[in-house]
Amino acid sequence: MKKAVKILLAVGIPAAALAVAWGAGYSRYENTFMPRTFINKMNVSGMTADEVKEKLDEEAAKYTLTVKERENKTETISANALGIAYKDTGDVDKALADQNRALWFYESGQSKSITVADDYTFSEKMTRQAAQNLAAMDPANMTDPENASIVKGEDSFSIKEATSGTRLDPQKTENAIVDAVASRQDTIDLDENGLYVEPDVTADDGDLKARVDALNKMLTVQVKYDMGDNRIYQPTAAEIMSWLVEGEDGTYSLDTAAVGKWVDKMAYDTDTFGLRRQFTTHTGQVIELAGGGDYGWAMNKDKTTADLIDRITNGTSGDATPIYLYSANSRAKNDIGGTYAEVSIGEQMMYVYKDGQLAVETPVVTGNEAKGTPTPSGSCWAIDAKKPNAQFSQNPVKVACWLPFNGGCGLHDASWRSSFGGDIYKTNGSHGCVNTPPDAMNQVFSILEIGDPVIVYYTPDQPVGPQPTGTVTAG
Repeated sequence: MKKAVKILLAVGIPAAALAVAWGAGYSRYENTFMPRTFINKMNVSGMTADEVKEKLDEEAAKYTLTVKERENKTETISANALGIAYKDTGDVDKALADQNRALWFYESGQSKSITVADDYTFSEKMTRQAAQNLAAMDPANMTDPENASIVKGEDSFSIKEATSGTRLDPQKTENAIVDAVASRQDTIDLDENGLYVEPDVTADDGDLKARVDALNKMLTVQVKYDMGDNRIYQPTAAEIMSWLVEGEDGTYSLDTAAVGKWVDKMAYDTDTFGLRRQFTTHTGQVIELAGGGDYGWAMNKDKTTADLIDRITNGTSGDATPIYLYSANSRAKNDIGGTYAEVSIGEQMMYVYKDGQLAVETPVVTGNEAKGTPTPSGSCWAIDAKKPNAQFSQNPVKVACWLPFNGGCGLHDASWRSSFGGDIYKTNGSHGCVNTPPDAMNQVFSILEIGDPVIVYYTPDQPVGPQPTGTVTAG
Protein backbone atom coordinates (compact mmCIF):
# COMPACT_ATOMS: atom_id res chain seq x y z
CA MET A 1 0.00 0.00 0.00
CA LYS A 2 2.83 2.35 0.79
CA LYS A 3 4.22 1.77 -2.65
CA ALA A 4 0.86 2.63 -4.22
CA VAL A 5 0.66 5.87 -2.21
CA LYS A 6 4.15 6.87 -3.26
CA ILE A 7 3.21 6.37 -6.89
CA LEU A 8 0.11 8.51 -6.53
CA LEU A 9 2.01 11.25 -4.72
CA ALA A 10 4.66 11.13 -7.36
CA VAL A 11 2.13 12.11 -10.00
CA GLY A 12 0.97 15.07 -7.96
CA ILE A 13 -2.35 13.82 -6.62
CA PRO A 14 -3.17 15.32 -3.18
CA ALA A 15 -2.99 12.76 -0.45
CA ALA A 16 -6.59 13.14 0.67
CA ALA A 17 -8.02 12.78 -2.82
CA LEU A 18 -5.64 9.95 -3.44
CA ALA A 19 -6.84 8.07 -0.41
CA VAL A 20 -10.50 8.45 -1.38
CA ALA A 21 -9.91 7.36 -5.00
CA TRP A 22 -7.73 4.45 -4.08
CA GLY A 23 -10.23 3.24 -1.46
CA ALA A 24 -13.09 3.43 -3.91
CA GLY A 25 -11.18 1.36 -6.48
CA TYR A 26 -10.00 -1.06 -3.90
CA SER A 27 -13.55 -1.60 -2.69
CA ARG A 28 -15.03 -1.77 -6.21
CA TYR A 29 -12.72 -4.48 -7.49
CA GLU A 30 -13.40 -6.66 -4.52
CA ASN A 31 -16.57 -7.87 -6.31
CA THR A 32 -15.91 -7.01 -9.96
CA PHE A 33 -13.22 -7.70 -12.46
CA MET A 34 -10.83 -4.92 -13.39
CA PRO A 35 -10.88 -3.33 -16.84
CA ARG A 36 -9.24 -5.20 -19.71
CA THR A 37 -9.80 -8.54 -18.02
CA PHE A 38 -10.62 -11.49 -20.32
CA ILE A 39 -11.74 -14.91 -19.16
CA ASN A 40 -11.66 -17.60 -21.77
CA LYS A 41 -11.33 -14.79 -24.38
CA MET A 42 -14.53 -13.16 -23.08
CA ASN A 43 -14.30 -9.51 -21.87
CA VAL A 44 -15.44 -9.58 -18.27
CA SER A 45 -14.43 -6.04 -17.29
CA GLY A 46 -16.67 -4.71 -14.48
CA MET A 47 -18.54 -8.01 -14.16
CA THR A 48 -19.14 -9.78 -10.93
CA ALA A 49 -18.27 -13.43 -10.58
CA ASP A 50 -21.96 -14.35 -10.86
CA GLU A 51 -22.30 -12.30 -14.02
CA VAL A 52 -19.28 -14.05 -15.51
CA LYS A 53 -20.77 -17.39 -14.61
CA GLU A 54 -24.01 -16.37 -16.29
CA LYS A 55 -22.04 -15.54 -19.40
CA LEU A 56 -20.26 -18.88 -19.27
CA ASP A 57 -23.65 -20.55 -18.87
CA GLU A 58 -24.85 -18.65 -21.94
CA GLU A 59 -21.82 -19.87 -23.85
CA ALA A 60 -22.55 -23.43 -22.75
CA ALA A 61 -26.09 -22.99 -24.05
CA LYS A 62 -24.69 -22.30 -27.51
CA TYR A 63 -23.43 -25.90 -27.77
CA THR A 64 -24.99 -28.07 -30.46
CA LEU A 65 -24.20 -31.62 -31.48
CA THR A 66 -24.33 -32.24 -35.20
CA VAL A 67 -25.37 -35.78 -36.04
CA LYS A 68 -24.18 -37.02 -39.44
CA GLU A 69 -26.32 -39.79 -40.91
CA ARG A 70 -26.43 -41.91 -44.01
CA GLU A 71 -27.86 -40.57 -47.26
CA ASN A 72 -26.05 -37.25 -46.58
CA LYS A 73 -28.53 -36.30 -43.89
CA THR A 74 -27.70 -34.36 -40.73
CA GLU A 75 -29.59 -33.44 -37.59
CA THR A 76 -28.65 -31.21 -34.66
CA ILE A 77 -29.31 -31.53 -30.97
CA SER A 78 -29.40 -28.31 -28.94
CA ALA A 79 -27.90 -27.75 -25.52
CA ASN A 80 -31.38 -27.17 -24.18
CA ALA A 81 -32.45 -30.62 -25.34
CA LEU A 82 -29.37 -32.05 -23.66
CA GLY A 83 -29.95 -30.24 -20.34
CA ILE A 84 -26.54 -28.56 -20.58
CA ALA A 85 -25.51 -26.03 -17.88
CA TYR A 86 -22.19 -24.42 -16.88
CA LYS A 87 -20.39 -26.37 -14.21
CA ASP A 88 -19.04 -24.01 -11.48
CA THR A 89 -15.59 -25.27 -10.55
CA GLY A 90 -14.70 -22.23 -8.40
CA ASP A 91 -12.19 -20.98 -10.98
CA VAL A 92 -14.09 -17.71 -11.59
CA ASP A 93 -14.31 -16.90 -7.88
CA LYS A 94 -10.62 -17.66 -7.49
CA ALA A 95 -9.72 -15.46 -10.46
CA LEU A 96 -11.67 -12.59 -8.86
CA ALA A 97 -10.04 -13.11 -5.49
CA ASP A 98 -6.60 -13.24 -7.08
CA GLN A 99 -6.87 -9.69 -8.48
CA ASN A 100 -4.26 -7.31 -7.05
CA ARG A 101 -6.76 -4.72 -5.85
CA ALA A 102 -4.04 -2.72 -4.11
CA LEU A 103 -2.62 -1.84 -7.51
CA TRP A 104 -6.01 -1.49 -9.22
CA PHE A 105 -5.01 1.87 -10.74
CA TYR A 106 -2.04 0.17 -12.35
CA GLU A 107 -3.59 -3.22 -13.11
CA SER A 108 -6.55 -1.53 -14.78
CA GLY A 109 -4.30 -0.44 -17.58
CA GLN A 110 -2.93 -3.94 -18.17
CA SER A 111 -4.64 -6.57 -20.36
CA LYS A 112 -5.17 -9.76 -18.48
CA SER A 113 -6.15 -13.11 -20.11
CA ILE A 114 -7.39 -15.74 -17.73
CA THR A 115 -8.39 -19.29 -18.55
CA VAL A 116 -10.85 -21.04 -16.33
CA ALA A 117 -12.42 -24.46 -16.63
CA ASP A 118 -15.52 -24.16 -18.80
CA ASP A 119 -16.92 -27.54 -17.96
CA TYR A 120 -20.63 -28.12 -18.15
CA THR A 121 -23.05 -30.65 -16.88
CA PHE A 122 -25.71 -32.38 -18.96
CA SER A 123 -28.64 -34.66 -18.31
CA GLU A 124 -28.00 -38.21 -19.49
CA LYS A 125 -31.72 -38.89 -19.35
CA MET A 126 -32.48 -35.86 -21.52
CA THR A 127 -29.63 -36.76 -23.86
CA ARG A 128 -30.97 -40.27 -24.37
CA GLN A 129 -34.42 -38.86 -25.01
CA ALA A 130 -32.94 -36.41 -27.52
CA ALA A 131 -31.26 -39.33 -29.28
CA GLN A 132 -34.54 -41.19 -29.37
CA ASN A 133 -36.23 -38.12 -30.85
CA LEU A 134 -33.91 -38.01 -33.85
CA ALA A 135 -35.73 -38.59 -37.13
CA ALA A 136 -33.11 -41.19 -37.96
CA MET A 137 -34.17 -43.17 -34.89
CA ASP A 138 -37.81 -43.32 -35.96
CA PRO A 139 -38.50 -46.88 -37.14
CA ALA A 140 -40.76 -45.47 -39.84
CA ASN A 141 -37.73 -43.77 -41.38
CA MET A 142 -35.46 -46.78 -41.21
CA THR A 143 -34.82 -49.21 -44.04
CA ASP A 144 -33.51 -52.66 -43.24
CA PRO A 145 -30.18 -53.83 -44.63
CA GLU A 146 -30.40 -56.51 -47.30
CA ASN A 147 -27.97 -59.37 -47.51
CA ALA A 148 -26.11 -60.01 -50.72
CA SER A 149 -28.14 -62.49 -52.69
CA ILE A 150 -28.11 -64.68 -55.77
CA VAL A 151 -29.79 -63.22 -58.81
CA LYS A 152 -31.13 -65.36 -61.65
CA GLY A 153 -30.38 -63.79 -65.01
CA GLU A 154 -31.34 -64.90 -68.49
CA ASP A 155 -28.46 -67.32 -68.89
CA SER A 156 -26.42 -67.20 -65.70
CA PHE A 157 -26.49 -66.49 -61.99
CA SER A 158 -24.75 -63.56 -60.32
CA ILE A 159 -24.47 -61.93 -56.91
CA LYS A 160 -26.49 -58.86 -56.02
CA GLU A 161 -24.53 -56.57 -53.72
CA ALA A 162 -25.73 -56.15 -50.16
CA THR A 163 -27.47 -52.89 -49.28
CA SER A 164 -26.70 -51.19 -45.99
CA GLY A 165 -30.04 -49.61 -45.24
CA THR A 166 -30.56 -47.00 -42.53
CA ARG A 167 -31.56 -49.08 -39.53
CA LEU A 168 -29.72 -47.96 -36.40
CA ASP A 169 -28.96 -49.98 -33.32
CA PRO A 170 -30.97 -47.92 -30.78
CA GLN A 171 -28.97 -48.76 -27.68
CA LYS A 172 -25.58 -48.31 -29.30
CA THR A 173 -26.70 -45.01 -30.85
CA GLU A 174 -27.93 -43.63 -27.53
CA ASN A 175 -24.68 -44.63 -25.82
CA ALA A 176 -22.56 -43.06 -28.55
CA ILE A 177 -24.44 -39.75 -28.40
CA VAL A 178 -24.13 -39.67 -24.60
CA ASP A 179 -20.37 -40.24 -24.96
CA ALA A 180 -20.11 -37.53 -27.64
CA VAL A 181 -21.84 -34.96 -25.42
CA ALA A 182 -19.79 -36.00 -22.40
CA SER A 183 -16.57 -35.49 -24.37
CA ARG A 184 -17.86 -32.19 -25.85
CA GLN A 185 -17.67 -33.34 -29.45
CA ASP A 186 -19.26 -30.99 -31.94
CA THR A 187 -20.07 -33.74 -34.44
CA ILE A 188 -20.78 -37.43 -34.37
CA ASP A 189 -20.82 -39.54 -37.54
CA LEU A 190 -23.17 -42.47 -36.98
CA ASP A 191 -21.73 -44.46 -39.88
CA GLU A 192 -18.10 -44.01 -38.82
CA ASN A 193 -19.05 -45.12 -35.33
CA GLY A 194 -20.55 -48.33 -36.64
CA LEU A 195 -24.02 -47.64 -35.28
CA TYR A 196 -25.99 -48.94 -38.27
CA VAL A 197 -27.20 -52.52 -38.51
CA GLU A 198 -25.14 -54.08 -41.27
CA PRO A 199 -26.10 -56.99 -43.59
CA ASP A 200 -24.96 -60.41 -42.42
CA VAL A 201 -23.91 -61.57 -45.89
CA THR A 202 -21.87 -59.47 -48.30
CA ALA A 203 -20.90 -60.06 -51.92
CA ASP A 204 -17.50 -61.43 -50.94
CA ASP A 205 -19.02 -64.14 -48.76
CA GLY A 206 -17.25 -67.39 -49.61
CA ASP A 207 -20.31 -69.59 -49.26
CA LEU A 208 -22.39 -67.30 -51.47
CA LYS A 209 -19.71 -67.30 -54.17
CA ALA A 210 -19.49 -71.09 -54.03
CA ARG A 211 -23.26 -71.40 -54.44
CA VAL A 212 -23.26 -69.12 -57.49
CA ASP A 213 -20.39 -71.08 -59.01
CA ALA A 214 -22.25 -74.34 -58.40
CA LEU A 215 -25.42 -72.98 -60.02
CA ASN A 216 -23.55 -71.74 -63.08
CA LYS A 217 -21.79 -75.08 -63.33
CA MET A 218 -25.18 -76.80 -63.43
CA LEU A 219 -25.99 -74.80 -66.56
CA THR A 220 -22.98 -76.33 -68.33
CA VAL A 221 -23.92 -79.93 -67.52
CA GLN A 222 -24.69 -82.03 -70.59
CA VAL A 223 -26.64 -85.19 -69.86
CA LYS A 224 -27.44 -87.14 -73.04
CA TYR A 225 -29.98 -89.92 -73.40
CA ASP A 226 -29.54 -91.86 -76.65
CA MET A 227 -32.82 -93.69 -77.18
CA GLY A 228 -31.83 -95.21 -80.54
CA ASP A 229 -32.88 -94.39 -84.09
CA ASN A 230 -31.39 -90.90 -83.75
CA ARG A 231 -33.66 -90.05 -80.81
CA ILE A 232 -31.46 -87.92 -78.58
CA TYR A 233 -32.78 -86.28 -75.43
CA GLN A 234 -30.55 -83.74 -73.71
CA PRO A 235 -31.65 -80.90 -71.41
CA THR A 236 -30.48 -77.53 -72.68
CA ALA A 237 -28.92 -74.85 -70.50
CA ALA A 238 -32.11 -72.81 -70.91
CA GLU A 239 -34.21 -75.74 -69.69
CA ILE A 240 -31.95 -76.31 -66.70
CA MET A 241 -32.15 -72.58 -65.94
CA SER A 242 -35.94 -72.77 -65.99
CA TRP A 243 -35.85 -75.73 -63.58
CA LEU A 244 -33.79 -73.84 -61.00
CA VAL A 245 -36.24 -72.12 -58.68
CA GLU A 246 -35.76 -69.98 -55.60
CA GLY A 247 -36.98 -71.27 -52.27
CA GLU A 248 -38.28 -69.26 -49.34
CA ASP A 249 -34.77 -69.20 -47.85
CA GLY A 250 -33.33 -67.56 -50.98
CA THR A 251 -31.48 -70.66 -52.19
CA TYR A 252 -31.97 -72.17 -55.62
CA SER A 253 -32.62 -75.83 -56.35
CA LEU A 254 -33.95 -77.94 -59.17
CA ASP A 255 -37.73 -78.13 -59.26
CA THR A 256 -38.53 -81.83 -59.11
CA ALA A 257 -41.90 -81.32 -60.78
CA ALA A 258 -40.38 -79.36 -63.68
CA VAL A 259 -37.61 -81.91 -64.23
CA GLY A 260 -40.19 -84.66 -63.91
CA LYS A 261 -42.29 -83.06 -66.63
CA TRP A 262 -39.31 -83.19 -68.97
CA VAL A 263 -38.71 -86.85 -68.09
CA ASP A 264 -42.43 -87.55 -68.60
CA LYS A 265 -42.14 -86.23 -72.14
CA MET A 266 -39.12 -88.44 -72.84
CA ALA A 267 -41.00 -91.44 -71.44
CA TYR A 268 -44.12 -90.58 -73.45
CA ASP A 269 -42.06 -90.44 -76.63
CA THR A 270 -40.07 -93.61 -76.08
CA ASP A 271 -41.91 -96.00 -73.73
CA THR A 272 -43.46 -98.98 -75.50
CA PHE A 273 -44.71 -101.19 -72.68
CA GLY A 274 -48.15 -102.61 -73.47
CA LEU A 275 -48.64 -100.26 -76.44
CA ARG A 276 -49.79 -100.93 -79.97
CA ARG A 277 -46.92 -101.76 -82.24
CA GLN A 278 -46.08 -102.86 -85.74
CA PHE A 279 -44.55 -106.27 -86.31
CA THR A 280 -43.01 -107.80 -89.38
CA THR A 281 -44.03 -111.46 -89.68
CA HIS A 282 -41.88 -114.26 -91.04
CA THR A 283 -43.36 -113.58 -94.47
CA GLY A 284 -42.34 -109.93 -94.39
CA GLN A 285 -45.88 -108.70 -93.93
CA VAL A 286 -46.24 -105.83 -91.48
CA ILE A 287 -49.15 -106.23 -89.08
CA GLU A 288 -50.57 -104.02 -86.32
CA LEU A 289 -50.53 -105.60 -82.88
CA ALA A 290 -53.02 -104.36 -80.35
CA GLY A 291 -51.97 -102.97 -77.01
CA GLY A 292 -52.30 -104.81 -73.76
CA GLY A 293 -49.25 -107.05 -73.69
CA ASP A 294 -46.54 -106.77 -71.08
CA TYR A 295 -43.49 -106.38 -73.28
CA GLY A 296 -41.60 -103.15 -73.90
CA TRP A 297 -39.88 -100.24 -72.24
CA ALA A 298 -41.51 -98.67 -69.18
CA MET A 299 -39.47 -95.92 -67.58
CA ASN A 300 -39.37 -95.48 -63.83
CA LYS A 301 -40.02 -91.78 -64.14
CA ASP A 302 -39.55 -90.93 -60.46
CA LYS A 303 -36.14 -92.61 -60.25
CA THR A 304 -35.05 -91.27 -63.62
CA THR A 305 -36.02 -87.78 -62.51
CA ALA A 306 -34.09 -88.17 -59.26
CA ASP A 307 -31.07 -89.48 -61.17
CA LEU A 308 -31.15 -86.56 -63.62
CA ILE A 309 -31.43 -84.07 -60.75
CA ASP A 310 -28.47 -85.75 -59.06
CA ARG A 311 -26.37 -85.57 -62.24
CA ILE A 312 -27.12 -81.89 -62.80
CA THR A 313 -26.63 -80.97 -59.15
CA ASN A 314 -23.27 -82.74 -59.00
CA GLY A 315 -22.12 -81.41 -62.37
CA THR A 316 -21.90 -84.86 -63.95
CA SER A 317 -21.94 -84.63 -67.74
CA GLY A 318 -22.01 -87.59 -70.10
CA ASP A 319 -24.22 -90.31 -71.49
CA ALA A 320 -27.03 -91.48 -69.27
CA THR A 321 -29.58 -94.28 -69.35
CA PRO A 322 -33.08 -93.94 -67.93
CA ILE A 323 -34.00 -96.20 -65.05
CA TYR A 324 -36.66 -98.69 -66.17
CA LEU A 325 -39.42 -100.67 -64.55
CA TYR A 326 -39.52 -102.92 -67.62
CA SER A 327 -37.07 -103.21 -70.47
CA ALA A 328 -37.09 -104.59 -73.99
CA ASN A 329 -34.41 -106.23 -76.13
CA SER A 330 -33.75 -103.24 -78.34
CA ARG A 331 -33.62 -99.50 -77.79
CA ALA A 332 -34.69 -98.89 -81.42
CA LYS A 333 -38.23 -97.86 -82.24
CA ASN A 334 -38.86 -101.51 -83.12
CA ASP A 335 -37.87 -102.75 -79.69
CA ILE A 336 -38.54 -106.46 -80.30
CA GLY A 337 -34.95 -106.94 -81.34
CA GLY A 338 -33.54 -110.00 -83.04
CA THR A 339 -34.40 -112.76 -80.56
CA TYR A 340 -38.07 -113.63 -80.15
CA ALA A 341 -40.81 -116.17 -80.75
CA GLU A 342 -43.55 -115.62 -83.33
CA VAL A 343 -46.71 -117.73 -82.98
CA SER A 344 -49.21 -117.76 -85.85
CA ILE A 345 -52.44 -119.32 -84.59
CA GLY A 346 -53.98 -119.43 -88.04
CA GLU A 347 -51.00 -121.36 -89.38
CA GLN A 348 -50.45 -123.31 -86.13
CA MET A 349 -46.77 -122.54 -86.54
CA MET A 350 -44.08 -121.06 -84.33
CA TYR A 351 -41.01 -119.28 -85.63
CA VAL A 352 -38.14 -118.60 -83.25
CA TYR A 353 -35.45 -116.14 -84.18
CA LYS A 354 -32.04 -115.66 -82.66
CA ASP A 355 -30.06 -112.50 -83.40
CA GLY A 356 -32.30 -111.81 -86.38
CA GLN A 357 -31.96 -115.27 -87.93
CA LEU A 358 -34.67 -117.92 -88.06
CA ALA A 359 -33.49 -120.70 -85.74
CA VAL A 360 -36.59 -122.84 -85.17
CA GLU A 361 -39.65 -123.37 -87.35
CA THR A 362 -42.14 -125.83 -85.91
CA PRO A 363 -45.82 -126.72 -85.95
CA VAL A 364 -47.64 -126.24 -82.66
CA VAL A 365 -51.00 -126.74 -81.03
CA THR A 366 -52.49 -123.67 -79.42
CA GLY A 367 -55.48 -123.23 -77.09
CA ASN A 368 -58.76 -125.09 -77.60
CA GLU A 369 -61.21 -122.73 -79.23
CA ALA A 370 -64.17 -125.08 -78.80
CA LYS A 371 -63.71 -125.16 -75.03
CA GLY A 372 -63.16 -121.41 -74.68
CA THR A 373 -59.43 -121.54 -73.90
CA PRO A 374 -57.84 -120.17 -77.08
CA THR A 375 -54.33 -118.82 -76.75
CA PRO A 376 -54.53 -115.02 -76.17
CA SER A 377 -53.53 -113.26 -79.38
CA GLY A 378 -52.96 -109.90 -81.01
CA SER A 379 -50.19 -108.62 -78.80
CA CYS A 380 -46.65 -109.07 -77.51
CA TRP A 381 -45.68 -110.52 -74.16
CA ALA A 382 -42.40 -111.02 -72.34
CA ILE A 383 -41.26 -114.39 -71.06
CA ASP A 384 -41.79 -114.33 -67.30
CA ALA A 385 -39.79 -117.39 -66.23
CA LYS A 386 -37.62 -120.23 -67.50
CA LYS A 387 -38.14 -123.53 -65.76
CA PRO A 388 -36.96 -127.03 -66.66
CA ASN A 389 -38.94 -130.06 -65.51
CA ALA A 390 -42.02 -128.12 -64.50
CA GLN A 391 -45.01 -129.80 -62.85
CA PHE A 392 -48.36 -128.09 -63.38
CA SER A 393 -50.74 -128.09 -60.47
CA GLN A 394 -53.89 -127.44 -62.49
CA ASN A 395 -53.25 -130.23 -64.98
CA PRO A 396 -51.48 -133.50 -64.11
CA VAL A 397 -48.70 -133.15 -66.63
CA LYS A 398 -44.98 -132.63 -66.41
CA VAL A 399 -42.92 -130.80 -69.04
CA ALA A 400 -39.21 -130.59 -69.65
CA CYS A 401 -39.23 -126.96 -70.76
CA TRP A 402 -41.55 -124.23 -69.46
CA LEU A 403 -41.53 -120.62 -70.69
CA PRO A 404 -44.63 -118.80 -69.35
CA PHE A 405 -45.40 -115.42 -70.93
CA ASN A 406 -49.00 -114.55 -70.01
CA GLY A 407 -50.04 -115.81 -66.58
CA GLY A 408 -50.73 -119.55 -66.96
CA CYS A 409 -50.12 -119.39 -70.69
CA GLY A 410 -46.70 -120.29 -72.02
CA LEU A 411 -44.51 -122.28 -74.39
CA HIS A 412 -43.78 -125.88 -73.43
CA ASP A 413 -43.14 -129.31 -74.84
CA ALA A 414 -46.09 -131.70 -75.15
CA SER A 415 -44.75 -135.25 -75.20
CA TRP A 416 -48.27 -136.65 -74.93
CA ARG A 417 -49.17 -135.41 -78.38
CA SER A 418 -48.35 -137.43 -81.47
CA SER A 419 -49.17 -134.73 -83.97
CA PHE A 420 -49.04 -130.93 -84.21
CA GLY A 421 -50.38 -128.28 -86.55
CA GLY A 422 -53.44 -128.37 -88.70
CA ASP A 423 -56.88 -127.86 -87.09
CA ILE A 424 -56.18 -129.76 -83.87
CA TYR A 425 -56.40 -126.54 -81.83
CA LYS A 426 -60.01 -125.95 -82.80
CA THR A 427 -61.43 -128.94 -80.90
CA ASN A 428 -58.49 -130.64 -79.21
CA GLY A 429 -56.26 -127.73 -78.38
CA SER A 430 -54.48 -126.96 -75.13
CA HIS A 431 -55.73 -125.20 -72.03
CA GLY A 432 -54.27 -122.01 -73.56
CA CYS A 433 -50.56 -122.84 -73.86
CA VAL A 434 -48.55 -123.31 -77.03
CA ASN A 435 -47.88 -127.06 -77.13
CA THR A 436 -44.63 -127.72 -78.95
CA PRO A 437 -42.88 -130.89 -80.14
CA PRO A 438 -40.26 -131.88 -77.52
CA ASP A 439 -37.24 -131.76 -79.87
CA ALA A 440 -38.23 -128.32 -81.17
CA MET A 441 -39.00 -127.10 -77.66
CA ASN A 442 -35.54 -128.10 -76.48
CA GLN A 443 -34.09 -125.82 -79.15
CA VAL A 444 -36.48 -123.02 -78.25
CA PHE A 445 -35.63 -123.39 -74.56
CA SER A 446 -31.93 -123.02 -75.34
CA ILE A 447 -32.55 -119.82 -77.33
CA LEU A 448 -35.10 -117.81 -75.40
CA GLU A 449 -34.47 -116.14 -72.06
CA ILE A 450 -36.57 -114.35 -69.47
CA GLY A 451 -37.70 -111.02 -70.92
CA ASP A 452 -37.57 -112.10 -74.56
CA PRO A 453 -40.75 -111.26 -76.48
CA VAL A 454 -43.39 -113.71 -77.64
CA ILE A 455 -45.63 -112.34 -80.40
CA VAL A 456 -48.93 -114.15 -80.87
CA TYR A 457 -51.37 -113.25 -83.63
CA TYR A 458 -54.37 -115.02 -85.07
CA THR A 459 -53.76 -114.27 -88.73
CA PRO A 460 -51.88 -111.47 -90.44
CA ASP A 461 -55.16 -109.92 -91.54
CA GLN A 462 -56.79 -110.49 -88.14
CA PRO A 463 -54.08 -110.22 -85.47
CA VAL A 464 -56.59 -110.43 -82.63
CA GLY A 465 -58.45 -113.71 -82.66
CA PRO A 466 -61.00 -115.27 -80.34
CA GLN A 467 -60.20 -114.50 -76.73
CA PRO A 468 -60.53 -116.97 -73.83
CA THR A 469 -63.91 -117.31 -72.19
CA GLY A 470 -62.66 -119.95 -69.80
CA THR A 471 -59.64 -120.07 -67.51
CA VAL A 472 -56.34 -120.45 -69.30
CA THR A 473 -54.05 -122.81 -67.40
CA ALA A 474 -50.69 -124.35 -67.98
CA GLY A 475 -50.77 -127.63 -69.87
